[in-house]
Amino acid sequence: MMTGLFGGKNTEIQTTEEYRAWRAQAFTVAPEQVGVSGSDAGRVFGVIMDIGLVDRPSSTHWAISLNAFPTGEAAYHPTPGGSATGLGSIPEAAQMARQIVQNAQALLPQTNETQDFSLPEPGFVQFFFLTPGGVRVFRNQLDNLQKPGNDFSQLLDQFGFIRRVADQLLDKNRNFKIKGLYVLALTALQMDQATLMGFTRMAADRLQAKDPVFKQRMEQWRQSRTRIEIAGAPHVAGYTLAHMQGIMTNWLKQKFSITLNPTPGTDFFVNGMRDRQGKENIVLYYFDLAPVAE
Repeated sequence: MMTGLFGGKNTEIQTTEEYRAWRAQAFTVAPEQVGVSGSDAGRVFGVIMDIGLVDRPSSTHWAISLNAFPTGEAAYHPTPGGSATGLGSIPEAAQMARQIVQNAQALLPQTNETQDFSLPEPGFVQFFFLTPGGVRVFRNQLDNLQKPGNDFSQLLDQFGFIRRVADQLLDKNRNFKIKGLYVLALTALQMDQATLMGFTRMAADRLQAKDPVFKQRMEQWRQSRTRIEIAGAPHVAGYTLAHMQGIMTNWLKQKFSITLNPTPGTDFFVNGMRDRQGKENIVLYYFDLAPVAE
């Protein structure tokens, strides 16, 4: 019996009817529906990823879910609504979905059997592997998966690509304006303002080359002709994403009375670069978005 489809173990997560309908059938897909024989109990024929999040101003817990199949089909489902389905019609997303399933096969020994499909608490991520022998799961803190060398970090990045594709499609139906762009560089060495501006510009150019959503945001910001604020702060080795977001939260609050409520891959982006001495530097980009009345 499947348990806990629509909430965390200790937290009630608000979900839309659309999301509940999708999740109710997400774990019942048969291997034959995606062109896989049911005779091999250990064959991965689908992967579902959930990430637990929190809306800081309201303290509301929510989550995003994505899935991928060997057919190339993929979809994006946030619990508050606004799904993007049929992503397999986009060749780049279809190729990534097939790669996710292929990579998941090698990670199968690190998963456990489960009948608990609860959504994760904020800050946690879980991967469900669908096999003819049953559903298996791997759960961990998001910060741990973002550290170099974690076996599941590649799956996280690959699903991140599919999410960016979904965001691009959803943006066509969103009506918002960019109120400003805020850039915080966490650097190993202190930089003067002129050096800092050149460094963050170079980091932005590199990120645009590999992230289509960030490139789109930069183009939208240029067209908006709104403000840009750039600042620097010391970077300490071992900083997690939560640490870095905390530094940016304080900067935005103290300097501009802005509350950071980031949605990574939509309005919040991170790019890491090493200097000539091999020291790590991190640049955070936050686009302050506001809805436009219809």
